[in-house]
Amino acid sequence: TFPQGKEYSPDVWLPASQTFIEIKGPVPTSEEFEKCRLTRQLGFPIQMFRGAPDGFDCYMWDVDGTRTKSVHESYYRYLHPSGQRKRRKLINIAE
Repeated sequence: TFPQGKEYSPDVWLPASQTFIEIKGPVPTSEEFEKCRLTRQLGFPIQMFRGAPDGFDCYMWDVDGTRTKSVHESYYRYLHPSGQRKRRKLINIAE
């Protein structure tokens, strides 16, 4: 459980995926990582994003509280991994 007198409220709740999201600018502290780990151990999926849309880290915790980190070069590529991207057909509408 959380230390006596401490509360934690993640930044965003995504009801469709039943996931909490935590967003950080500076490098997260060990206390912030611990809050996310405990949240996950309570049964709530949680992800932490740190950085800007053009280069960020994503942290996730499994049900045992083990943290993993992935590094992404852009928000677009995070949402559309290379194997899932669709080729776009360019059309010149000025003609």
